[in-house]
Amino acid sequence: RILRKIAEGDFENMGDTSTLADPSVVESLIGGSN
Repeated sequence: RILRKIAEGDFENMGDTSTLADPSVVESLIGGSN
């Protein structure tokens, strides 16, 4: 779900990322997708 949102460029509606072992990785993925 998160990877699909990043691929679509929908960075606002990620949903709950607190269940990830390291939620900060989402920011790294977003930064790498640009």
